[in-house]
Amino acid sequence: MCFLKLDKEIKMNNKTSIVLASLLLTTGLMAEERTDVLDQMGAADGLAVTVDASRLDKLTKKDATGEKTDEEIAAELRNPATPMSTMTTKWEYRTYEGSLPGANDQTGASMLFQPSFPIPLGEGKVFAVRPAVPVFFDTPYFDGDLGQFESSTTTIGDIGFDMMVGKSFESGLIALGGMVGTLPWASDDDVSANQYRLGGEALIGYMQSWGFLGLFTSHQWDVGGHGSNKEDYSTTAINYIYAFSLGDGWQISSAPIATYDWEAQSGNRWSFPVGVGIYKTVKMGEMPWKLGFEVQKYVVKQDEFSPDWLFQIVIAPVVKNPFAGLFQ
Repeated sequence: MCFLKLDKEIKMNNKTSIVLASLLLTTGLMAEERTDVLDQMGAADGLAVTVDASRLDKLTKKDATGEKTDEEIAAELRNPATPMSTMTTKWEYRTYEGSLPGANDQTGASMLFQPSFPIPLGEGKVFAVRPAVPVFFDTPYFDGDLGQFESSTTTIGDIGFDMMVGKSFESGLIALGGMVGTLPWASDDDVSANQYRLGGEALIGYMQSWGFLGLFTSHQWDVGGHGSNKEDYSTTAINYIYAFSLGDGWQISSAPIATYDWEAQSGNRWSFPVGVGIYKTVKMGEMPWKLGFEVQKYVVKQDEFSPDWLFQIVIAPVVKNPFAGLFQ
């Protein structure tokens, strides 16, 4: 949430609870999309996306009034190093599978809110700190004492965050690096990992007028905690991103987050989704909006309990960045 993406969180405590949460860019991810990385940084879902203003004029054309067209704004929102500010909200619905009793009957609905106010540093560089706040409406968890799944009430989940420095190059290459973490501040212990987590993240991408391709990787370890969760945590999130322009602000895009759990048993460490989405950037009055719908299918899943399908609606208004001229 990532971040960068919170996508899946498995927790075993004295209730032997198994809990799923969304992570980003962010968090990562956030280790979400972190929705994608495309939407979260401005990717992100992750990181929203931009090029330098001088390059944007080469990639796209302004309309007759001199204002940016929908296609030009969409091009900016494809760049993970964008200085544009967004208030991204992702509404998500999941189905699940697993070997635990009743796992195949479980579903869950959640919302991930990730604002982004990057600080342009000049010469194509940008600095950003992005929180990722998940809200769960009916998250399933397994109660070991009862031997069955229970469902949480509406609650705020653990807070993800990342901070990064990125740069766009004239060649179209984009590079980002920084720190990612998770804070166990959920309002309900049943959907909390009860662990503080920290790690690093890095992105390498390539952007042209046709779209964007990128790979956003992060890793988190547990660095402290409270409550009953004493298990070690070491998980890598791999957010692979593609976005292809269809013109007039439309694009085909997705940013699934694969995870590798280093603490799980061998042969049961990967969770790997594939996805496709349709996005449209449009102006409503004076405000640009990025709207999208995405579907992901988990083709590789961990055995006990894992998402099977993910359906996602993305709403991301582009707002004025108060830090846009801070260092320029």
